[in-house]
Amino acid sequence: MHLNTQYPLKSRTLAMVACVLLISGCATFSPNTSGNDPDTQPGAAETQSLIRPELKAARNENRKRHVAEEFPDHPIVISDDLAGIEASKHFFDSSETVIVAGPHPWDQLRAASIAVVSHAPMLSIDRDSRGQVLSEIQRLQSRYILTVGEVDLASTSGSLSVIEDPGTFEALGKLTAFQFERTPVIKPEDIPHALASLDYKKPAILEPSWLPAPAQKTNSGRTHAFPGQSKRDADTAPMVIATTHTSVAAMATARAYGANIRVLEDADPRYNIRSMQAVAGLSDQPLVALGSHFGSNDQLATRIALGERSRGFQPGRGARGTVFPHRLILGTELTQPNSPDTAPTPAHEWLNQQAQHPEMDITPAYFLTAENLPHWDAGSESYGIVTVDGVDTLEKLSTMLERANTGIYATANEEECATWLANFVADKRLPQKLFISKDAVVTNNRQELAFVGLVEEHNYSTIEHKPLPAHYYAGLVLSEKTQLTADDIEKLSPRPWLIKVA
Repeated sequence: MHLNTQYPLKSRTLAMVACVLLISGCATFSPNTSGNDPDTQPGAAETQSLIRPELKAARNENRKRHVAEEFPDHPIVISDDLAGIEASKHFFDSSETVIVAGPHPWDQLRAASIAVVSHAPMLSIDRDSRGQVLSEIQRLQSRYILTVGEVDLASTSGSLSVIEDPGTFEALGKLTAFQFERTPVIKPEDIPHALASLDYKKPAILEPSWLPAPAQKTNSGRTHAFPGQSKRDADTAPMVIATTHTSVAAMATARAYGANIRVLEDADPRYNIRSMQAVAGLSDQPLVALGSHFGSNDQLATRIALGERSRGFQPGRGARGTVFPHRLILGTELTQPNSPDTAPTPAHEWLNQQAQHPEMDITPAYFLTAENLPHWDAGSESYGIVTVDGVDTLEKLSTMLERANTGIYATANEEECATWLANFVADKRLPQKLFISKDAVVTNNRQELAFVGLVEEHNYSTIEHKPLPAHYYAGLVLSEKTQLTADDIEKLSPRPWLIKVA
């Protein structure tokens, strides 16, 4: 869970998802606005026939949920900031009470725990966000503020009462009139699931056990009660999704409202079957994603629709639908049938170090030409990457490109090649494909493709100052006479996701 990383703020939009391309040829679908069960509408049987079998039960269950009319009837991405302001704006029109926490994990988790029980939005404050937090408190028309941790707010301001949390376990009962149970959070990556599990019916105080407890404050006066509010949601809130990159404040506010949260392993739900089961059937239904790392509203809807209808998986461990993240690729030219150069290189040594991380998938890739294509074992757990210079070449390779573990290296006409390949993936209902180019020149960020920009070793430092486009992953080409060591590769910024050994 990111406690100290700020995501760029985007303005919230309630615009409709215009139209998402179905993977079945040129058919399209629109958001359901009829109020009737979408799976009984014309064309529903055809749509169901295209759904991946592992997702049908989850899809049917997800689409049964009744959501209040005031929520958008399509997926919406809320720009997440550490302060949690956008989540507060989305879920609360007003609130008599609000909780403001300092940035320390102990304070963040304590504030979140109290927020869920009190049904109050949570905001996180630091020097940079102070003005925005005060503006949000004013918008909420709050009368009572509970401060948790180091928070720079005056004790009172007109009709506004500021209550300071003493920070002790004993004070929780006096603040809320509830009896809490101590619940340790073992490591930072456990935070999202702990937050999603908070239940106002079973008050729990989350404590980051990997950190020492902060020093207790000296409380000279009596502890003032923090008024509770009624639960806003009558079990009609849309499903909410989050990741480890979602802020504590945003998740706490959603739970305080009463929304259920599902934690995905990656912002792209195609990442694996578990994530897809969480969102299956919701590409044209109400859904709230906490954090701009989920992409735009349209991108999220498209990813869900593509994942529902994909007929295969990536090579490597697990039933994965996307190439990245948690994968490193080592590419080499195929000079002999599936026998890459076995001489140790800095890339091999670096990948051996990365292999110590259990979540990392190290996958070989072979750069192929028309001549050595027949020598590649297409049934292997490797990527076959074919060099192409135009759409004519792609059309000739179409049969081979139906395999899930194939991709292309475009050396010319990159934009046209990307468009053709993305349409091909959609039409054939394939999982995401690798699209590699020497320069990051493709501007159309098609969700069907994982874009990699190959950068020569001697030019690699330039992309730290002139970054690749947001939809591109960095690829490094090592020369035969490279002077880089494994430690040098480890220090590169940005980190390479694909290394091609010359």
